[in-house]
Amino acid sequence: MKLVEHAILLPCHSLEDFPMHHTGRSAEGLLCAWSALWHPGLISETGKSPAVYRVDDPPQDVTGMLILVPGICVEEIPTDLADRVAEQGAVLIKDAVDRNQVLEQISQSLDESLRTDFSSKLPEIIADFHALGTCFLMTELLTRRMRYMSNLDEAQFRESLVAAAMAWQASQESESTEHLQRCFDLLLEARSHFYPVDTHLIDLTLIAETTLGETLRRELLGRHPLNLMASADLVDRIAATQPATLGLLKERLAAEQLSLVGGEYREEVLPLRSLESIFANFRLGHETCQQQLGHHARVYGRRKFGLSPILPQILRGLGYQGALHYTLDDGRFPELHQSKVWWEGSSFASLDVLGKVPLDAGSAATVLSLPEKLGESMDYDHVSVLVFAHWPGQSSVYFDDLRRVHSYAPVLGRFVTLEDFFAKTDSVGQLTKFSPDKYRSPYLRQAVRAKQANFLSSVQRELELRQAINETIALTSSARLLKPSHAGESTNVEELSAALIKADLTDDQQYRQLRSNIQQAAEAAREQLAGTVAPESVAGTPQGLLFCNSMNFTRQMLVDVSELGVLPKVGQTVLATDETEGVRSAIIQVPPFGFAFVSDLESPPAEKASKKPSGSKSLLQDLIMDNEQVRVTIDPDTGGIRSINDFRTRGNRLTQQIALRLPTPAMPADSWKETEPAYTVMAADSITATKSTSLVAELTSRGRLMHPAGEVLGTFVQQTRITHGSRVVEIDIELEPIAPLYADPWESYYACRFAWPGDLDEMRRSVHGASHVTDAVQLEAPDFLELVTDRTRTALLFNGLPYHVRAQHRMLDSLLVVRGETARKFRLAVGIDIQRPWQAAAELRTIVSANCGMRAIPSGAKQGWLLHVDAQNVSVTNWTPILDEGRVIGYRCRLQEMAGQAARANVRSLRDITLAQRIDFSGEPCERLTFSGDQVTVELGPYEFLEIDVQW
Repeated sequence: MKLVEHAILLPCHSLEDFPMHHTGRSAEGLLCAWSALWHPGLISETGKSPAVYRVDDPPQDVTGMLILVPGICVEEIPTDLADRVAEQGAVLIKDAVDRNQVLEQISQSLDESLRTDFSSKLPEIIADFHALGTCFLMTELLTRRMRYMSNLDEAQFRESLVAAAMAWQASQESESTEHLQRCFDLLLEARSHFYPVDTHLIDLTLIAETTLGETLRRELLGRHPLNLMASADLVDRIAATQPATLGLLKERLAAEQLSLVGGEYREEVLPLRSLESIFANFRLGHETCQQQLGHHARVYGRRKFGLSPILPQILRGLGYQGALHYTLDDGRFPELHQSKVWWEGSSFASLDVLGKVPLDAGSAATVLSLPEKLGESMDYDHVSVLVFAHWPGQSSVYFDDLRRVHSYAPVLGRFVTLEDFFAKTDSVGQLTKFSPDKYRSPYLRQAVRAKQANFLSSVQRELELRQAINETIALTSSARLLKPSHAGESTNVEELSAALIKADLTDDQQYRQLRSNIQQAAEAAREQLAGTVAPESVAGTPQGLLFCNSMNFTRQMLVDVSELGVLPKVGQTVLATDETEGVRSAIIQVPPFGFAFVSDLESPPAEKASKKPSGSKSLLQDLIMDNEQVRVTIDPDTGGIRSINDFRTRGNRLTQQIALRLPTPAMPADSWKETEPAYTVMAADSITATKSTSLVAELTSRGRLMHPAGEVLGTFVQQTRITHGSRVVEIDIELEPIAPLYADPWESYYACRFAWPGDLDEMRRSVHGASHVTDAVQLEAPDFLELVTDRTRTALLFNGLPYHVRAQHRMLDSLLVVRGETARKFRLAVGIDIQRPWQAAAELRTIVSANCGMRAIPSGAKQGWLLHVDAQNVSVTNWTPILDEGRVIGYRCRLQEMAGQAARANVRSLRDITLAQRIDFSGEPCERLTFSGDQVTVELGPYEFLEIDVQW
């Protein structure tokens, strides 16, 4: 067939009403039909650009015509068109969606001379022609979307287009490219009439373990700037298994044509981690990328949900240029009012973030709707930007057209790396701040739907082991600061920290092994500290029990002192004692980051001590436990807590039970007001006193969880305990579920239920250990939840249990078991009017023993502290010595404000100070601090997390 004209039939009168709203196959068909006609062979043969006709009004004479009809308008084709096509020797191709297949069909209808070169001659130039066709359509549609008339010099454009096609026909590659360049320049000039500033295009490539091979290498060989979202564990995997890919990554990074997006070693459940855990994950990620690539991420982003208001200050401290403020898998996050803003976190720190949710680069609909998306960004964004996300090799052919357009001219936008984007663009002037309640992770539902075992346990285990590592670091630091000769001794704490980040804590065996290793390290650090405080006990020398405190606050502990000959004397360290059935116990007080000796040197003779212990009467009377701070009454029918009372206010503070939430009709996920859920009934079979002394009281309840119809759906053992002088009520639960659980973990679970009698002034939950106001219904709070009125503060301490739901107005369910969870033992607690619930939460979680054993009592101080912070709302999260050639010259510590109140903290240490400065999280000095003697003063804003460097 001698080709005279090539045309597309469209269901619109003109480009003014071009259908951009289609998706799926319809979008593929539209773009396929349009761009396929922009083949240089067709243009050179006809000597003109493709024609456009209405589908309901095609030409009457179709002799020598090639006609493409998208699938969306096949039904509107005139009934006689097919006959005319057959009679007049034309070609009609309908409902095609694959451009390569369409081109093959077209080539079969052409003359032999043209068919031979149709796909083989200068294939890169052919692809550039198709990209030009896509670009022309997008530019014209964008012009109309921006309410402008086209300013394209159509005559010059057609002349250059035909000249480029004729050069291709003559195999003149450079001349064809030159004419194509002129076409793209003309389109750029036309676009610049209504929007003279470049739009920024972000090509974001996601990778996983299954996408590290050839497809990723091909992606890296592209000509345009790329952004690779990769956690450091994937970089490790590439280095180990894909050396060629690693080499390409290094080349693109060195040429500044690639931005590494990420930062962490692994994409963990960030909103449920402590700040030290988050910091350790980032540090290991940076070290890994620096080692493998010579470059670490400077833009934060991740595929799994990982947004939290704590991030801006951590990322700023680590030197990040910006972050991506959106999630790519699920979860809830607040939308930004602009594509690029300053995100202010919980503290005053802020960071440049990009909040434009990515478009799917693998979808033709994304390209078809590009004029609309670009127009919205040009109209409303301070910085016009679009983000496209895809897996390696999974972008659509039409997105590849956009990449080719970029190599000629930024007609539709300029592809940039995220590092360039943040460095070279401005944000709106105002700060944007969101409360933690605006962010909700999808982890729980995802884990249950994926049939992941022990998800709740893994959160508890990580918090427990991370705290144990931090305590081990504190013990090691104490020993080094007391005895500089220990400074050069090796420690495996860093290796254990890395192992914790890499471990699968849903696996019971991995958890037990790692827990054992960390406890061994803690025991070694405790023994090292004990050796610096006092020598080992020798027969004939004064001896005593040495206890250490690896936390940054004073601890009161119930300890066994049976190794002593008689009960120790009550005094500054020993607050109370008791001897029952040959077991000697004491309540002792140990200063922060310090130690204390307990001895019987000043005790009365043994015969007198045994007759008159210092403790008072038993704390237990029937089903009532009373330590003069709180009174706990156990319900004889349920075995749960009937009431908790203080001695300041009237009335019950809290009631507690165990229950299974039964299936109910569907109700809104965010509302406890619509329908009251149904629960099992807690029925006690026995309640026995398992501890009853003047220092501790414990009642153990055993029973069943009963369906209202009488069926047994679970059994339980609950131990409720109080100690002398403490405001904390401990609850140990052993649960044996019987009933199967359903797929929605927020509506089918075994829980520890709490109820309170009156309205609250506010509720506060832990976020990375600190206390934040909340009004959420589904709560993430692994440490604590505070119920606050004008006169009372009741703290629910969860020991790492992360999820809770306000099932009713004055009731809270703490989820113990959901589908897939195998843990059966749980520890919780209730704190009555404690001012620092984060400290009580840390004590409840600790697995590091404070008992250093019998030691020879030194002639010096019998107790002491090594680091002290006077601000009660400031915690020391990490404390390490500064070494210079093996010599201790000072210390470095990280501080966290916990209550949302500005603080002026005085930090005291062992010796007079010669230099004190605040440093960023990369170790660079950023502010000199005021100091006097052994004390340095640090100003902290609400929820601020910072690091200081102090030298002696």
